[in-house]
Amino acid sequence: MRTLKKTLSLLLAVALVLSLTVVGASAAYTGNKVDTLKDAADVGADYSEAVGVMVGLGIIEGYDDGTLRPETTYTREQAAKIIAYMQLGPKDADSLRCTKAPFTDVAADRWSAGYIAYCVEQGIIDGMGDGTFQPEAQLTGYQWAKMLLCAVGYGRNDEYVGSSWSLNTAKDALDKGIFEGDLVGADHTPLQRQQAILYAFNALTSVGVVVYSPSLGDYILAYGDFADRATIEGTLGAKVYGLASVEGIIVDNEAMGNSKTVVSVQKEYAPDANAPKGKEDVSVAANTGLDMMYHAAKIWHVNGKTAVYVMDLAKVEALTCNGITKSAVAKLEKGKTVADKDIGDTSKTK
Repeated sequence: MRTLKKTLSLLLAVALVLSLTVVGASAAYTGNKVDTLKDAADVGADYSEAVGVMVGLGIIEGYDDGTLRPETTYTREQAAKIIAYMQLGPKDADSLRCTKAPFTDVAADRWSAGYIAYCVEQGIIDGMGDGTFQPEAQLTGYQWAKMLLCAVGYGRNDEYVGSSWSLNTAKDALDKGIFEGDLVGADHTPLQRQQAILYAFNALTSVGVVVYSPSLGDYILAYGDFADRATIEGTLGAKVYGLASVEGIIVDNEAMGNSKTVVSVQKEYAPDANAPKGKEDVSVAANTGLDMMYHAAKIWHVNGKTAVYVMDLAKVEALTCNGITKSAVAKLEKGKTVADKDIGDTSKTK
């Protein structure tokens, strides 16, 4: 016990030199666009990265009152808008116009008509079989999975039509990683908005765009306008937005006077296990503060320039040193041992 007390005394003395009150946890990064939404804190932990990136890119928008309402649902016409944004970018998608009603219940001048007509032309969405689209109906899990799969090129072999469409959709969505990270699951019931955003994020960042090759009877990864040949993988996120991520330790940033945030990344130079390893610095305009220095972080960015979502990966535990009596402080200053009764007794601290 005497040795323990001496060790504790030394630790407390160091703590008191640094601060007589608190060694606290650092503040979380607050420069993300999603943080401007009033109910951002309501987003579930499993969905926070996806929501942060999608809001940062402008693919997902909040309501006019500044809320996201992550636990409510999307409508089918809202889903068409998200798909158009994913494929074209917000600016080009918003320029879409419709001169002829695409469905009997979607007038040509309806706010969503351009998005819906575009998705129909691209073979991404269908009507309900009776000439209607039901634009205000709630979006179900399988409906959304089908739209996303078709958005990246699947569905061109009629695998998502007929009596087995939902079974094939569920299988392919699972295989391609559309459902990755969601523990709730999807079916024929309406999805929460945060779930739908996660599925869209997965399709945008993790699923390579494909084209169907009739000669091969299968899908191949798409590269430009080429087909029927070996091609290079690419995602909608990379192709449309130039989206990528970097993960490492922040070693310099704007708060330190640098023009950008600098992330030191551990790098593998070759697949050979014996190949030399090293680090490279990646600079991104993320505007991180002093509290982020030397933190592990993941930064999603556009074209290596502007950050759209910053994740502070550091785990910092709050430690308080103010639960020490004045007599304990005096003893520490004289190099004496502190008694157990003097530690954690804040009632005697003045």
